[in-house]
Amino acid sequence: MTLPAPILFFGIPGPFAAAPLAALLSAGANVTAVFTPARERQAAPLERVVPLPTAGASSLMAHAHQAQIPFFTVRDLGAEFQEWLPGLRPAVACVACWRRRIPPELLALPEHGFLNLHPSLLPDYRGPYPLFWALRDGRDESGVTVHWMDEGLDSGDIALQAPLPLPEGVGPAVLDRAAGELAGELLVEALRRLAAGTLERRPQPPGGSYQPAPGPADFVLHTDWSARRAFNFMRGTSDWGQPYPVQAGGERVLLGQALGYEPAARLPAPLVRLDDRIRLQFSPGVLIATTA
Repeated sequence: MTLPAPILFFGIPGPFAAAPLAALLSAGANVTAVFTPARERQAAPLERVVPLPTAGASSLMAHAHQAQIPFFTVRDLGAEFQEWLPGLRPAVACVACWRRRIPPELLALPEHGFLNLHPSLLPDYRGPYPLFWALRDGRDESGVTVHWMDEGLDSGDIALQAPLPLPEGVGPAVLDRAAGELAGELLVEALRRLAAGTLERRPQPPGGSYQPAPGPADFVLHTDWSARRAFNFMRGTSDWGQPYPVQAGGERVLLGQALGYEPAARLPAPLVRLDDRIRLQFSPGVLIATTA
């Protein structure tokens, strides 16, 4: 079964965008351009750059290089970009992690619109960092949604969804790669159904949640959490480079790296120090970590 063509791909550097692009290319998709956000010093709204093979074997740029796909950096999605884009005659645009709102005038240009890949089961965890919030909430499972983009934020009709396990102690690179691989599978299936005229559109149900980009206060741990929840949250968000404050025994402690946890252990005091390591009592269990 064929896929719609031509296909445009929008994504930021990282495995969550690179894996779906790789899946499209493996499925024989006719991807005619790849777009990624420009660095701040770029003056022009749009610049074509030569994708480099040294950017990483599984990077967005490396996939574009291997497939000889034109690669563009985008500073502004305004009028100049919107006047230029129709020349590519896109059937559909695919998006993975684009941090800026896409104007409604641009959403209307491809024949089948824009399909976005979002790492949650919408309508839960709308917003830019859903995996962060799922880990912070102590979830054992998140998901990936393919949905049509509209003028709202992650509010468009759902095409396909699938659950994504959040394994014990998973690190951010492994989690992003797993989410990206699932997103790639769903995107290819969605495009196959779109080409066949069998892709259904489901309005998102009422409710759900929206979470903004996290700030320093969102890294605070609470001792009424389980030690397992604190451990998994710290391990899954370690790439943020933030300390994890926690109040224990009347003392504010800054934690660095989560080393492990004991689910049923009890300490004689709220915290026990040993060199640069610390053991903290949670409810239940004991968290073992380094100090920041």
